[in-house]
Amino acid sequence: MNLKSIVVVMFLTVAAVTVCFAQGSTFPTNGGNVGIGTTSPSDLLHLNIGANRKGITLRSDGNNAAYADINFIVANDAGIQQGTPVQWIISHRKDGYFSDNPTGQTSLEFYGTKKGGGYIAPLVFKSDGNVILVSSKSAAAANVLIGKTTQQNATYKLDVNGKIRANEITVNTTGADFVFDPDYNLLPLSEVEAHINTHRHLHDIPPASDMQRDGVGLGDISTKMLQKIEELMLYTIEQQKQIHRLEKEIENLKRDRQ
Repeated sequence: MNLKSIVVVMFLTVAAVTVCFAQGSTFPTNGGNVGIGTTSPSDLLHLNIGANRKGITLRSDGNNAAYADINFIVANDAGIQQGTPVQWIISHRKDGYFSDNPTGQTSLEFYGTKKGGGYIAPLVFKSDGNVILVSSKSAAAANVLIGKTTQQNATYKLDVNGKIRANEITVNTTGADFVFDPDYNLLPLSEVEAHINTHRHLHDIPPASDMQRDGVGLGDISTKMLQKIEELMLYTIEQQKQIHRLEKEIENLKRDRQ
């Protein structure tokens, strides 16, 4: 075969492949695997990058309406429950759909489309470095579980089976300054004693059995503990006044005896 014939064959081959891809045909057509960097691909697409730092690049045109997506799609959703995901998507986008990013900033968003409509967005990386777990923007809100697969009480947004360690935890609370209100009903100590003798715990404080069963809210128990501390301070102030009155009475008795 002369050079001219080789050029013609190569041209026709390239043209055929180009038309094949342009029309969206499958490749290879015999249902085999495709290998890049390997002559024996073990999967539909097998990339062997060897010792080099290489990978896959998805590049959009930078438009607000252009995304770079990886899609995991269920071909037949007949067995999928209504309201559960039939498609999972990893999306690099500029519209802040689940991240609430301002215009002109990108985010990486992991989300699912549900059978019957709607989204869930369990993981979002924002452009400022913040990580959002279970975004509620444009998606159904849910909870975060660590070390467990189910919840006894779904009202907890974070449910951990194990210990949590932190340098500091800040809990929102209302405080207990209401104790110092002039109209506050400070129980007489005799009633406090009677309640303790009967129930074996302080008034307004849950019993130990409830704490062991249900746990305690840090904000709520902190408020109640502060309430008891402030009540104790009022009792102490009143006792100090009584001591002072008794001291005066004793001094008067001593003076009268002289």
